[in-house]
Amino acid sequence: YQSNTTVIKQCQNSGPYILFYYCNYPTYTSDNFYSWYTYGGNNIDYNYVSELMGENGENGKIDHEFQVAKDVNGLPVVGQAFSGTPLANYGIYNGFEVNTQYYKNTGNQFVKVKQIRTVLKDDPRLSQDRTFYSFKLDQGFDLLAFVVDYPNIFQVVGIYSMKYNMISRWLYVDSTITTEYYDDGNTNTSYVSSGYDNIQHQQITRQVTTNSKNEMLVTKLFYPLDTISFQNSFAALAKSRLTSQHMYDAVLKKQNFNNGQLLTEQESDYKNDFPVTTPLLNKKYSSILDEYSLDAEVSAYDTSGNILELSLKGNKPSSFVWDYNLMYPIAEIKNASVNSVAYTSF
Repeated sequence: YQSNTTVIKQCQNSGPYILFYYCNYPTYTSDNFYSWYTYGGNNIDYNYVSELMGENGENGKIDHEFQVAKDVNGLPVVGQAFSGTPLANYGIYNGFEVNTQYYKNTGNQFVKVKQIRTVLKDDPRLSQDRTFYSFKLDQGFDLLAFVVDYPNIFQVVGIYSMKYNMISRWLYVDSTITTEYYDDGNTNTSYVSSGYDNIQHQQITRQVTTNSKNEMLVTKLFYPLDTISFQNSFAALAKSRLTSQHMYDAVLKKQNFNNGQLLTEQESDYKNDFPVTTPLLNKKYSSILDEYSLDAEVSAYDTSGNILELSLKGNKPSSFVWDYNLMYPIAEIKNASVNSVAYTSF
């Protein structure tokens, strides 16, 4: 790479005046403005990847298509480009899988049996762009030519500027289109779209599925920061408990619709009187035609928040024993409460 540097040098004294002349020097460098390691992520990427099932694909294959995006170099504003300017972080779009195709092996060829296309959304509600500038000052003068401590701005002739953007994006899967292919030539396509209606918690609140019968199946999810009406007081109390603890991702209410008709509804009750400081799931209710019933009840937790006693709808309780520093369950005792279980070691 070649760049030019202009240097002002003192020529001679002429009475009260000082004469100067300009010298232009070419500057050469063998370094790139940005090395490979300046860019985020891996330096080697692929748009397409084929995954063979079996040593030679005898069990079929899966083709993956990925979105590839790189960080972007800064742009010159004044003068020429120079090294050291940060990159614009457009690489945040990199790595999303946008198309997946499944094939079976018929012996002499691969035949497509399924395809899933994914549509990503760049939601502008939480997106921000900021432009920043980098500056470089070439010396542009000969220090030996001056008796003052530093030159004034008119003696600094090499001023360069570059700009770069830093972006923040709210990216998520907006929809998926799934198509199944049959041997008789027919296909079956279903569409699933997602909605994120509350930017306060940024959790999925709607999922709409349109099947081959053109039925619209809708699932709605409600969280502590949503406005919710409950059928029982337990779930309403859980909302305030979870909000005070900033636990915004717990699903308190779930509704299922078919073509606009409410089919089922579930509500969850959280309590914070277990031996931990945060609220934990206590009971789950479900309703059909406004008749609520108890689906599950967690009666006991340990100090790590692991379930010790669980009762499912219509069944007697089951108890659990945890080991390996309370990380894994090692035993389940059916038809027994936690108070009736004793053990020494395994």
